[in-house]
Amino acid sequence: YCEYSEDVDSNIIVFIINNNISENTLIELLNAFYNFEYTHLDTDIRLRVNLDVKKVACLLKHAFKTDNLVDPITLLNIINLIKPCNTLDDEFFKNENIFVNSIEELIDLKLEIKEDLTKFITNLSKYFIGLLKSYNKFDFIGTDDVVTIPPLYEKIILSVDIIILSGVLNLSSDFNIHDCPLIYNSQFYLDKLIGTTQISNYLFNIIQKE
Repeated sequence: YCEYSEDVDSNIIVFIINNNISENTLIELLNAFYNFEYTHLDTDIRLRVNLDVKKVACLLKHAFKTDNLVDPITLLNIINLIKPCNTLDDEFFKNENIFVNSIEELIDLKLEIKEDLTKFITNLSKYFIGLLKSYNKFDFIGTDDVVTIPPLYEKIILSVDIIILSGVLNLSSDFNIHDCPLIYNSQFYLDKLIGTTQISNYLFNIIQKE
C-alpha cells in the first residue's frame, strides 16, 4: 500500500501512498512520513498519493492538525484549497503534486472537508487580523492575550501574500475582532507579507504586459 523510489541523479526520495489501505493505516503512514520529514530537513523527500477523494479528505483533515508539518506538497494542496480564486484547467490537475484529478473531485473534496476547512480558514483569518492588530506594538502588558503563531499557520502565512489572506477572510466564519490575539513578532510577519505581495504584483504586471 506504499512504496518509495529514489532518483539517484537528483537525490530525491519519492514516498507514494496508494489507495488500498484503511483510513487508520493512512494516518499511521502520514505520521511516520511527516515525522521523518520533520527530523530530516536536509533530505529531499516528496509525497505522492494515489487516493480516492474520501482518503484525500482524511489526509487533509489530519494535516490541518499536524503542527510539525513541513511537507511542501501537502502545504501546496492546503494553499490551493484556501485560495479564494484559482485558475483551474486540465493542466492543473495533471500536475502529480495535486491530490485530486479533476474539478469534480475538487468540489467533492471541499464538501467532504467543509467543516474542517472552514475551521482552519477561520483560525488563519484570526491570526492574520491578530498580526494587523499587533503591528508596531512592541510592549505588552500582563492582561494582553499574546500568542505565538502555531507552526502550520506560520508556514501558510509565510507562503502566501496579503491579497490571498484578504480573500481568505471572505471564506471564514464570522468572528469578533476581540477574539483575535496579539501576535509576538508581528512586524516580522507583516514585513514578509508585504515583500511577497510586492513580488507577486511585479510578476503579475510582467505577465499582463506579455
